[in-house]
Amino acid sequence: MKRSLAHMHVIFDKNLKYDIIKHYLFYFLSGSKRRDMVLLRKGCQMTTKHVVADDVFGQIARRQWELQRRVLEGTLDLEFVLSGLQSIIEERNFNEAFTITVNYDLSLQEMIATGKYDLVNCNITQNHFPLTGNGKIELLLDLVHFGKTMSIDNVLQEFDRRGLRSAILPELIAFGAKFPEKQREFPIVALGSVWTGSNGYRLVPYLYGHGSEGGLYLHWYDYDWRDSYRFLAFRK
Repeated sequence: MKRSLAHMHVIFDKNLKYDIIKHYLFYFLSGSKRRDMVLLRKGCQMTTKHVVADDVFGQIARRQWELQRRVLEGTLDLEFVLSGLQSIIEERNFNEAFTITVNYDLSLQEMIATGKYDLVNCNITQNHFPLTGNGKIELLLDLVHFGKTMSIDNVLQEFDRRGLRSAILPELIAFGAKFPEKQREFPIVALGSVWTGSNGYRLVPYLYGHGSEGGLYLHWYDYDWRDSYRFLAFRK
């Protein structure tokens, strides 16, 4: 007996968050062998056509119950869960992992040159961002997307909860050099390298581009980070 997901779309009504999670559970736990289903209730709409093997179906169901339990007891943030579910439904990657190599035998300017950036903020210098590593280091980095606006305090708290360390400038540069197309999809931030300018504002490096161009810039650190931003992070 097989069931496979062909299409599902959910529109969230923020006043019915708990009901929506229950709708997910109803959907995944339903025992019908095959169906087309439309669920419409106060802003929550689901359309499905679907076939999944029973053992896989059971695994999904158990994880759905665990999600609901943790949300109801307050150990999981509801907005985070809903954003994650929507990301899965829309077949978007919520977090992506990438392998990079940082070469600390290079100066900062030599590192930047490997990225072939079209624009580089003039304050991104070795004096402002000293290098501390040695030799070549291979790292597995996560590209974290929260799917909502987050304050810097909330971002750092969530990093700590997940056991993540914010990436630093050399890691960001190496990432941009190896995966140049990513910065043209969305801005990518390295919160682990902070420089305080002459005006007292704290600034962090980020990658961003459009069209065929890419750049290495500085952004205010103490900021409400919009949902378009991704954060480069390393698992501790």
